[in-house]
Order: sequence, then C-alpha cells, then structure tokens
Amino acid sequence: MSCLGNVELQVLDKNNEYTRMIENRARRISKYINSEEIFDILCIFLLKFRSKEYFEACFREWLEKTQEYAEIFDIENIESFCEEISDTYNKSRNDEEINDFRGKLFEVIMKEKYAPIYCKRDSIMECGCKVIIDKTEIIYEDIYHNIDCTKKTVDIAGYNSKDAEFYEIKVGPKNFKYNIILYLNKLFDFASEKKITQNLIIGCATMEKRASLIQSLETEKKKYDFLNYSNLMIRGREDIEKRFFS
Repeated sequence: MSCLGNVELQVLDKNNEYTRMIENRARRISKYINSEEIFDILCIFLLKFRSKEYFEACFREWLEKTQEYAEIFDIENIESFCEEISDTYNKSRNDEEINDFRGKLFEVIMKEKYAPIYCKRDSIMECGCKVIIDKTEIIYEDIYHNIDCTKKTVDIAGYNSKDAEFYEIKVGPKNFKYNIILYLNKLFDFASEKKITQNLIIGCATMEKRASLIQSLETEKKKYDFLNYSNLMIRGREDIEKRFFS
C-alpha cells in the first residue's frame, strides 16, 4: 500500500506466475514504444488483432503494410518490434491470454509514461488499486445487484498535493460500461469534496481515437439515461501521443 496524506492506494490486482508472465511479455514490447508513430502502429495492431485465429490469418499482410509505412517515415527498430509482438502472439495459447496481454501492455505503457511524474518522493502511484480517502474506500456497488459489476479499483492512480490523475484504461472503447463510469464519478465526487489536490483529473483512456470513445460512451448513455461523464477526462490515443510523444 502507498500512502500520502489522507490518500491511500492499495493494490488489489493479482500477482502470480501467470500475471507475471503476461507483464514480462508486455515489458518486452513497451521498450520499443518511444515515438508517436510506433505508438500509433501498436494501437492499430492491438485494436485489430484480438484473437489467435485472426492473427494467424492476417498478420503477414499487416506486417508488409506496416514495413512499407515504417520505411516511409524512417521508424527505428520496427523490425525488432514486429518480431517481438509476433513472438508474443505465437506463444499465446488462446484468445483469453491474448486479451490479457493486450490490456496489460497498454497499462504498462501508461504506467511507464506517468512514472516520471508520480514516482517521486512527494507523490504516490499504483496500478490496479483501490483508492482510500480519509479512511473511506471508494467502491461502486452495482445498482442492479450484479456482483460482477461491482467495482473497487482504478487502473492507473497518481497522486500528490498539487496534481492527481486517476484513469481507467481500455484498449477498445466499447469496454467502458456503465459501472466504470459510475465508479469514476463516485471517485471524482469524493476526491473533490475532500479537496485532496489542487488539480484533479479522473477519466477514461483508450487506444482508439477520442471520437470513438465518446461515441461508445454516448451509446452506453442511451441504455442508461442517468449516466453522466461530463466531469471525466476523455482521452483517445491522439491525446496520449500529444502528451507523451510530441
């Protein structure tokens, strides 16, 4: 658990042999993500290749087009990057393993980008953690009594007395369901009420374009007319590229 002032971040994500394997695979890829161009390539790849079957059928064609693109823009280490990601998919035993890898890779990249901001003496940062403010755990208990929709953690949390950022991150925008939005709103309301920081940002981030995420949120809002995401920061891949790769 990381603590600073009246804010505590308690990691709840599993830590076992399987999760460590997935994270190690993600870290082998993340070291190549050092420019806007290669991050864009990765986003397109992860959004497109969601199954073992599709990878085996379509990777060669994608690789040829990507190599042509990389040559035009003189992208460094593209061959090593493609070999590493191909090796990861080939080693993956099923679609569930591929899905876990996709999500973990995005999380690892975001963690590495936010670490220089919040992994400091006067700050705290965790991933997959429960947020506790003034000894109160921020938990969303599902209004429909579906235990699978109860939410206790946020994907990325960085905090100090001046700035704080809490993000739920998903490779694809359609994974932002009503329970996630309600949890983030609850976190926003309580953190604002307790004035935990000068600059508070709580939001959603995806590897798709921002417009696609907004469209998905609006679709979810039509199903649940009480849903409101106006207090949340909506980040698409163009926003991530502008902040960390420009």
